[in-house]
Amino acid sequence: MYSGDPTFQVNQKIFEALQGATGLTDLVGSRIWDYVPDNEIFPYLKVGPFTFKDHGSHTTLGFDADLTFSVFSQYHGTLECDQIIEQLDLILERKGISITGLGLVTCYRNFKNVFREPDNLEVYQGISRFKLIMG
Repeated sequence: MYSGDPTFQVNQKIFEALQGATGLTDLVGSRIWDYVPDNEIFPYLKVGPFTFKDHGSHTTLGFDADLTFSVFSQYHGTLECDQIIEQLDLILERKGISITGLGLVTCYRNFKNVFREPDNLEVYQGISRFKLIMG
């Protein structure tokens, strides 16, 4: 039986899944961050923020989460961002993560946008958001 706040476990499982996916690490290396260091080498993936909402009841446990991922690239065009987001889809789409005591109902991408950074035209940013429903 699961009890407690799922935030830490979800973060941990997401990082494990991302860092263990060779398709993704072939593109970004080990540059998968929740806080991006200054002067980071491109491309890289920023994980978060994650927003959690409890949807349990008196007799059942459950939550849903909005998982946001941001890709940053200096490739000339959107291709590199699109490739990295495609890897996120392969890792998370309809697969998600497992936390003992909570069953995965679904995980799916519900938002994607790739655009040129307005304050730095040499950088493209891709945002991908997933909905994770457990319980």
